[in-house]
Amino acid sequence: RPPRCDVFMGATGERVTATTPPAEITRLLCDQLTSCALWEESIRGMMKEGVRQFYECGPMQQLKGMMKRIDEEAFE
Repeated sequence: RPPRCDVFMGATGERVTATTPPAEITRLLCDQLTSCALWEESIRGMMKEGVRQFYECGPMQQLKGMMKRIDEEAFE
């Protein structure tokens, strides 16, 4: 089934829309298992699309630290 919302893929750093064929998403997920994660590109893409809220689950503050390095202005 196709996704119900847009998703950013870690292997490409690009957005996959809800209209993307499931076969393409499967291929991208396979690539994600064997490729380096394009974390910064993914976050920058999300911010370019207007995403402004990111939530960190867990006891550490790794996400906050990485986000500060990507866009210091996001924490003003």
